[in-house]
Amino acid sequence: MAGQHELGIPGAREYMEALDQAITSAYAGTDPQTALDEAAAKWDEITERLGRDAQKDAYATWLQSPWAQPGPK
Repeated sequence: MAGQHELGIPGAREYMEALDQAITSAYAGTDPQTALDEAAAKWDEITERLGRDAQKDAYATWLQSPWAQPGPK
């Protein structure tokens, strides 16, 4: 059974908080698509603030790390 891996890039906590807020909003009655669109807009804001190319590079590096691979750590 594969576990969930924590994203190891700058701003990871902010990305997850935006997604958590969207899910909570949808559970509270907001149209799910609207909630996810708001999360996507926040993700774009985070990415632009941190630098899109820098985020791509950080993600590519993280994908090569042992933490991004399946199995026990």
